[in-house]
Amino acid sequence: MDTDTLEQLAQAEMERVVAAVDRMKEDNAIFEVIHADGKVSIDLGPKIGTYQIRFVHDLRVLQLSSPRSGGFMYVYDEKTRKWLGREDAHDFEGMLTRDLIQQANGYPDF
Repeated sequence: MDTDTLEQLAQAEMERVVAAVDRMKEDNAIFEVIHADGKVSIDLGPKIGTYQIRFVHDLRVLQLSSPRSGGFMYVYDEKTRKWLGREDAHDFEGMLTRDLIQQANGYPDF
């Protein structure tokens, strides 16, 4: 799969993230979601931190930076149509969901 197609899939995944976490805003005092410049930031305030999601063009990966779990890179699996951890094949949506439900009220609606 070419890099431009992967980037389109990554952008679509980020749009899914924005839609999935949107309903969490009303249950959290601080929960700011910004989707701009090809990345998504989910700010849970200074006590928790900010999640960052972006596509790294040169590496052809979706990158998650979590204040809870650290950084991970995900490759797109054409068979499952999911972004899977480059090192251990864990699911991107699963990791993001796990971290968010431990640090915020509610859960992403994927």
